[in-house]
Amino acid sequence: MEYDDLAKIDNLAHNLWDAAALFCLEHKSLRYTELGREMAAWSGRYLSESELTRTRHRLVRRKMISPGPGANGHNVYTITQAGRARLAQIRVIIQIAPRLDQPDGDTADDGKPDDEG
Repeated sequence: MEYDDLAKIDNLAHNLWDAAALFCLEHKSLRYTELGREMAAWSGRYLSESELTRTRHRLVRRKMISPGPGANGHNVYTITQAGRARLAQIRVIIQIAPRLDQPDGDTADDGKPDDEG
């Protein structure tokens, strides 16, 4: 494994709010305030207005979400193909994450190391 490979993995979920926004926008477009509420509800964590703004700017700049006209002249944010690709990459990491905390050779179903007698 190369350092650059690890850097790519770190970049996938470097900012958890980015991932939260992508998950929340996966199935529907949302207005800015709706996105903030959905992210807070999805994560169960407090999301400040400034963090929501930084997340939105970062994802728009990286072309993972795009603003567009919505009802009543308000912008809505929609996930793009780049955002969907990033979401798919994050899902791969999530699938293997439960196995990352097990030491090599640990096959116990309960998460505890096997007794060696």
